[in-house]
Amino acid sequence: MVDQVTGIEVRYFAAAADAAGREKETVDLAVGSDLAALRAALIERHGADMERVLSVAAYLVEPGAGGGELTRDLTYPAGAKVDVLPPFAGGSAQRHQVSYGVTGTVRLCLVARNTRSTFSATSGVMSLPSR
Repeated sequence: MVDQVTGIEVRYFAAAADAAGREKETVDLAVGSDLAALRAALIERHGADMERVLSVAAYLVEPGAGGGELTRDLTYPAGAKVDVLPPFAGGSAQRHQVSYGVTGTVRLCLVARNTRSTFSATSGVMSLPSR
């Protein structure tokens, strides 16, 4: 008997995208798989660099208009869409002005934690003007 398989859409950000060599892909796993199974499949597929990233990453399950569920709990069900979010520099809600001499389009993913230990996340694209 063959287990039913589902395709999970995985999006990578920052170091996770570097480790995967891409920004997104579809991973086939058994229906009802948890994040531990997804993590194992990603490490098998992408190796030691991905394992290092995933050791500190959070997962945004079912991202979209409702915000999704941000978790590091590997027993959490994987869902049809999962964003892999490594830690990002900063982490403060304070505003910072940074100049890197970057122009063009930049992909953003912002994750915030409020005082009740709940998380929210959003992603988007920002266009930077040339100087």
